[in-house]
Amino acid sequence: MSSPVGSKPWLAEPFRVFFPMGVLAALTGVSLWPLFYAGIWPYPPAWQHPRVMIFGFGAAFVAGFLGTSWPRFLESPPLRRCEMAGLIGLWGIAQGCFLAYRLPWGDGLAGAFLAFLLWVLLRRLGPGTSLPPTGFTLAAVSIAMTLLVALAWALGGIEGYPRLWVFTKLLAYQGLLLLPVLGIGSYLFTRILQSPGAEMAKLPPGRRAAGVWLGASLVVVSFGIEAMGGLRMGNLVRFGAVLLWVFLAVPALYRGRAPSTRAWALRMAVGGLGLSFLLRALWPGPLFAMEHLLFISGLGMILLIVADRVTLGHGADDATMARCYGERSLVWRWLVWLIVVAALTRMAADFTPRLMISHHSYAALLWVASLLLWAIPAMRLWWRRPGDS
Repeated sequence: MSSPVGSKPWLAEPFRVFFPMGVLAALTGVSLWPLFYAGIWPYPPAWQHPRVMIFGFGAAFVAGFLGTSWPRFLESPPLRRCEMAGLIGLWGIAQGCFLAYRLPWGDGLAGAFLAFLLWVLLRRLGPGTSLPPTGFTLAAVSIAMTLLVALAWALGGIEGYPRLWVFTKLLAYQGLLLLPVLGIGSYLFTRILQSPGAEMAKLPPGRRAAGVWLGASLVVVSFGIEAMGGLRMGNLVRFGAVLLWVFLAVPALYRGRAPSTRAWALRMAVGGLGLSFLLRALWPGPLFAMEHLLFISGLGMILLIVADRVTLGHGADDATMARCYGERSLVWRWLVWLIVVAALTRMAADFTPRLMISHHSYAALLWVASLLLWAIPAMRLWWRRPGDS
C-alpha cells in the first residue's frame, strides 16, 4: 500500500485534487439559497442545491477516496494524467451545467463522470492484482447504480412515473453516499475507533462481509418500499439496516470509550444517521427537516471524518497521527457542534415558516463555517507528504 515510486502526488493520491473540489462544491451548493433570498441568485435552487451537494460534494469525496485507495489495495498503477483530466473535466462541466440550470445536461455529465470513474477503477482489476475489500466492491456497485439513475434523468420521462421517480431519487441522493459509507466504513471506521498502537480487533470470518451486504441489500429494499408509498416502513427498514451493519460489521462503534475526539465524532455522526431514519419512520410529516438531519449531521459529517483520516494518513507523520487519534481535539469538538447546530437550525426552519428564510441562511452559514474550520487546517496537508519540509 505504499505510494508508487516516482509518481506525482496528485496522480497517486487523487484526494489531493478531489477533496478541495468537493469542498468548493459544498460551499457553492449550500450558498445558493441565501444568495437567492438576497436577490443575487436568479431562480429558486430547489433542484440545483441537491445535485451540487450530491454529484458535486459527495461524488468528489467518493472519487478522492476510491481513486487513492483502490489502486493501492490492488497494488496496481496509479491514475494517469489523462484519467485525472477526464474526471476533473466531466465533474467540473457537470457542476457548471447544474448552476446554469441545464439539469439534463448536468445529469448526463454527472453520469458520465461516474461511469468514467467506475471504468478507471475496474480497469485496474486484472491478473496478478489483489481483490479490493468487500466494502470497496459495494462502493463500486453504488457508483454503477447511481450513474444509471443520472443517465436516466438526463434522458427524461421518469417524472411521469411517480414511484420510479421517488426510487431513483432515493438511490441517487441517499444511495451514492450511504452505500459507500456502509462498505468503506466497515473497513475504515474500526481503525478510527481504535487507540493508536492497539491491536486490531478481529471479527469471525465472514461476519463483516455479511453485515455489509445484508445492510446494503436492506437499504436498497427500503428505497423500494418507500417508493411504493411505505414511507414509515421504508425508513424503519433503513434504520434496522444501519443497526444490523453496526452490530455485524463495526461493533467498535458501541464498545468501550472513544479514544479520541475524532472517534467520538464518528459515533455522533453514525448516531445522527440512524436517528434521522428513526425520526422519519415515527414522524414522516416534516420530510425535508429529517432529510437535512441525515445529510448534514449524518452523511456530511461522516464524509469529513473519512476525508480527515485520508488527509492525515497521507500527509501527516506517525507522531501526528498518534496524537490525532489518541487525544482530544478542540477543533473537532467545535466542528461537531457546529454541524449539529447547523442541522438543528435547518430542521427548525420547517417548523417556523415566519423565520424560514433566516433559518435557512443561518444553517448555511454554520455549514460554511464547519467546512472552513476543517478545510483550512487540512489544506496544508493536501500538498505535502510525510517527511516533506
